Amino acid sequence: MKFGSCLTAAMMAAALGACAPTTQRPEVDAKSLRTETNQQYALLLQNHLEQRSLFDGVVHRLSVAASDFCDARINWRTGFLTLSTDDVNGAAGKLLATAYPGLSSTPMVISVTRGSAAERAGLKTGDLVTAMGGFPIPATKSFLESTSARFNRATNAPITLAIRRGDQTSDLVITPERACDYPSNIIVDSSMNAFATEKDINVQTGMLDFLKSEEELALIMGHELAHSLRKHGGMGAKGGNMVAGQVAGGVLDVIAALGGVNTGGYFSKSGGAMARNINSQDYENEADYVGLYIMARAGYTIDDAPKVWRRMAVSDPSSISHATTHPTAPERFVNLNATIQEIRNKQAAGLPLIPNEQPKAVETPKAPAVGNP
Repeated sequence: MKFGSCLTAAMMAAALGACAPTTQRPEVDAKSLRTETNQQYALLLQNHLEQRSLFDGVVHRLSVAASDFCDARINWRTGFLTLSTDDVNGAAGKLLATAYPGLSSTPMVISVTRGSAAERAGLKTGDLVTAMGGFPIPATKSFLESTSARFNRATNAPITLAIRRGDQTSDLVITPERACDYPSNIIVDSSMNAFATEKDINVQTGMLDFLKSEEELALIMGHELAHSLRKHGGMGAKGGNMVAGQVAGGVLDVIAALGGVNTGGYFSKSGGAMARNINSQDYENEADYVGLYIMARAGYTIDDAPKVWRRMAVSDPSSISHATTHPTAPERFVNLNATIQEIRNKQAAGLPLIPNEQPKAVETPKAPAVGNP
């Protein structure tokens, strides 16, 4: 090494040394760090499950309400979620059990959708499901799957569940409800976004954090479900969000694995699903229109629904005056209010809540051909 290079290295080392911390901090043992790490994993998993419970309940109600609009895309839903220690393994799973007292390898009901078949049958949060149709309940591959899927069916055949509630055991019979068959996914990404395809509907955690009520979530997911039902094709986020979804998802896959949870790359795969073509404003307006009808059919209060676009405008001021692939926030607010009045008029007249369709163009009869055939 030349003298100049040595001198430069020495000067850099001295400079770094001069900038080094000089305080004497208390030492932290590895056990404390490991305990806190696992605790934060547990909080991450618990937050996801809470979001999943709310999200699944909203999608369940909307899917049932829209079942007359989804043609052959039908399944039969029960309306509840369960969790067991077999669904969440490792240190994080053990800590998560503290949030759900009594959690074991027997699936425990952690949420029951209001107005669902499960609620009508008498199922309650905290019930243990010991068997279904006389057979033990199979575990899901991981907590990231919608655990309601194991109880959904291709037919409306009644399901008999063996339930343990405290010291009491009983059988409950649930007759699943007819619903649109569009799987729903939560994607871990801080961006405020939701999107749909002709196969599924999706929401990012940034949107879930922004929304303040179940009604606001129902407005957004009704919009996305409408995209799928109307076959708008190529729905989705702006292309730039695809990479963000993949990066955030990959990080969570690693974190979950460290906490003892095998995600199977779920988050990364979901993030990659965000590569979609950009929607037209006409499609967006139609999805707002049809989605509000679905929300009303599901029994949600719709009067304050448009206000979410005022909050969106505050979050993104450019949306007030600049329309891009989506209408402006004021346009969406005014259009939704007009739709609310249309829905109220139909309810007052006792008419079915079905979106209005444009009249079909009448074909003009062709004049007979003149001359030889």
